[in-house]
Amino acid sequence: MSTRLEQLLGQLRTPILQAPMAGGPTTPALVAAVHRAGAFGQVAGGNLTAAALAAQLDATGELLGSSAPPDGSLPIGVNLFVPDPDTADAVALEAYRAALHPVAVTLGTQVPEVPAWSDDDFPAKVELLVTRPVAAVSFTFGLPSAEVVRHLQQAGSAVVITVADLPGALRAAALEPDGLVVQGQQAGGHRSVLDMHDEPERIDTADLLRTVRRALADGGSAGLPLIGAGGVGTAQDVAALCDAGARAVQVGTQFLTAAEAGTRAPHREAVLDPARRETVVTRAFSGRPARGLRNRFIEDMDGQAVPGYPQVNQLTAPLRAAAAAAGDAEHLSLWAGTRTDACREESAADVVARLTP
Repeated sequence: MSTRLEQLLGQLRTPILQAPMAGGPTTPALVAAVHRAGAFGQVAGGNLTAAALAAQLDATGELLGSSAPPDGSLPIGVNLFVPDPDTADAVALEAYRAALHPVAVTLGTQVPEVPAWSDDDFPAKVELLVTRPVAAVSFTFGLPSAEVVRHLQQAGSAVVITVADLPGALRAAALEPDGLVVQGQQAGGHRSVLDMHDEPERIDTADLLRTVRRALADGGSAGLPLIGAGGVGTAQDVAALCDAGARAVQVGTQFLTAAEAGTRAPHREAVLDPARRETVVTRAFSGRPARGLRNRFIEDMDGQAVPGYPQVNQLTAPLRAAAAAAGDAEHLSLWAGTRTDACREESAADVVARLTP
């Protein structure tokens, strides 16, 4: 079994990986600051074009400066969304578009026509990362092909696949990646169910780690490194996940309010609001299940939401943009995990130090 991920993790001063949070929170400044703090920073390439991802790599590389190794690769990770098959129901998408119209009117914007299915420029982004290697490439939303896994590994990158249940973990392990991100129900943002029509399993991260570790051992893959994700607010939480079988821990929510994060102001304020702590899993914003702080949009639209990524995500994009511009947290996707109570206004380095056991 490959030791790429073990070698990478062994070079860190802390078992902390910064989660690649798409949609704005993850910035080159955040990734670089996490790296300088001795943890592992990751670029969120999921919904970027290949050109936009290249620009993110350029900006991050400039900030890292002499931290980059002589071979020109970057000592960071990049996350990609594996495209969902085009299986969304066209009639259901049109019905959801109509249901969004009153909300759009309230926000002073319009709902676009239902867009065509898109692969989010996935093949071009894979090719970019083959020609411009980074230390690790992780995948969310599905399984990359065995060919993609091998190409990236041959380029020198550790390949990591994000899973949210035991069947997904076993399917991912069969591709012989360098590790798995094991995502429990407490995790904020999108849950990595391998089929967008599936409902995520309600299992805590520590329990899922133990279950996956036992199953991998029974199947002859006991040495595959696992990275726990979900439910982290303190150094004790990190230690508990490591005790449950994680080699390292991926953290997103705690970095949302870091000084270097690009989190929108109303989102940041909501995460820090002690009166707003309840999180729920919804498809209302993107067509895929994702955990965020409960707000009016979820209350109004969750019951009508339908599977359909990236179409639903694009349908709600103008509404979310209008809400952000107006400082309106009630109609914004407030992605967050269950430990917003531990979030603070601090630097990324302070987050890393606070979470290191």
